[in-house]
Amino acid sequence: MYAFVSVGQCGGGILDSVLWEKNVWAASKPLAINSATSDLLNLKNISRENWLGFSKNGFVNGSEKNFDDLIAGGYGQNRDKAERDALAHYGELQEAIAGHFLENTVDAKKISCAFVLFGLGGGTGSGAGPVVAAAFKSLGIPVIAIAVLPAGEEGSLAASNAYVSLKRLSEIANSIILVDNQRIAYTGNMANAYRRYNDYVARAIIELALGSATERINPAAFAGNPPVIDINDIITATTLRGRVAYACLARSSERARGLFNYLVPIGGWKKIDVIKLLYESFLKLSVEGAKPEECEKNLALLRLPPHYLESSGELAPIDIIRAFLSERSAMKQTHLGVSVTKRNIVSTVLLFTYPEEKVERIAQLRSQATHYKQEKADALSIPRMFLTRVDVPDSDGKAEIEIEGIRRPAGSLYALKEGRHQMKILSPNHEPYIGALQVEKHSAISVGLQAKKGGTGTVKVTVVSEGKPIKDAEVVIGRKSERTSEGGMGSLEVELGAHKLTVIHPNYKVYETELACEGDSTTCTVELVPKAEKKKKKAT
Repeated sequence: MYAFVSVGQCGGGILDSVLWEKNVWAASKPLAINSATSDLLNLKNISRENWLGFSKNGFVNGSEKNFDDLIAGGYGQNRDKAERDALAHYGELQEAIAGHFLENTVDAKKISCAFVLFGLGGGTGSGAGPVVAAAFKSLGIPVIAIAVLPAGEEGSLAASNAYVSLKRLSEIANSIILVDNQRIAYTGNMANAYRRYNDYVARAIIELALGSATERINPAAFAGNPPVIDINDIITATTLRGRVAYACLARSSERARGLFNYLVPIGGWKKIDVIKLLYESFLKLSVEGAKPEECEKNLALLRLPPHYLESSGELAPIDIIRAFLSERSAMKQTHLGVSVTKRNIVSTVLLFTYPEEKVERIAQLRSQATHYKQEKADALSIPRMFLTRVDVPDSDGKAEIEIEGIRRPAGSLYALKEGRHQMKILSPNHEPYIGALQVEKHSAISVGLQAKKGGTGTVKVTVVSEGKPIKDAEVVIGRKSERTSEGGMGSLEVELGAHKLTVIHPNYKVYETELACEGDSTTCTVELVPKAEKKKKKAT
């Protein structure tokens, strides 16, 4: 299962296009984070239960009452303020992510990767995007960031935001895939081009995700042992010498059948020239000025109907495709994978990986940024935090936990900084608990409480013999007694603590045991043993 998360308007637009593909929902769960309700309302495929609002007052779930009033204004292009507010409420963000994707557990294994999508030129995305990525990383979830560079025409403030945000992101994400608005800046009307561009980027992301998850093949089932890739391959292909680098994506596709065979799906398969398809992809790189032959290494995912893996002579041999791509990387390294699709389409999705000094657009952003303000020397400071759940099993669900001045019901999830914390547990029928909580990892702990002296609780005793209820048995606890009903039930209100329980009935042996009353209601079942019948004396 993947997490798909957008931060800000730009990322939200791409995510909305991703979720147009219904198959994505089977392999992922979305979350749209934004500081402006108006941007969220424009999303067609993401409903309120998958919204997370963001403001100076913290993070708010989309289904919360008065959401529209709490999340209104946005951050404009104020990246610094968005980052500060996200950091100030980092614990809330971490808990919101855990509640949405991990269902309030501390086990992150159910999410294999988080795709975090945001624009780098605005305020919300560039400021909060790296913090959201850090929250996933803190939970042990790998992060693939889809980051959108602003076009040169968007100005020096956007360039400054982008350059600083990229620096933040490079210390956090496992993989960074760049998308560049400069690629549509020449259209003359960027507003109209955004949707088509979002759809193009979304289709490439969909195929990477589905092709490495739900549509992976079993190589043994096809001739030629076609290779597969997974998320780890994507991360490996986009890192250099153990550090995250910058990847550009490209996609191209071709119909596998003519129009007639779409209507009559029998035969009609076309011979696909995959090398030609790869060349077409080279012309669609997502970053202006990037050259495929200058990459350090690359990745290619070939997605096609099963027919092409079952036949011969209609597809270039895998070894030729791999050699073609390897020759176009400085490290002679390519990751090649094949996945199947039910659609009558053959497509290629490519990732080309570069160090920063080989991405001309990053140098341009740095140059533009210096005209706005000097690059900040301070680093993004994100506290080391862990999810902790405190359970109080003997409190009948009425205990409350207080940590760092925040009081919540027992069993709630806390996002806590690493180290020692003071914890108080309050329960109406128990003595207050005050102790230290050492936080070193994601964990769940259980705390037992002592019954409160002077309090009372109800003890319900069911009396049976050989599975049948016993009526009129006398239940005695201390100085109180009660006779059982038709159903064998006796109920007494007693002080909290340990008591001696005695059950008496003329036809059964006396039953005695120790009983602890530790809450509002304590129940137990007593099994009585019949008395032995006395033998009658024979007449002499």
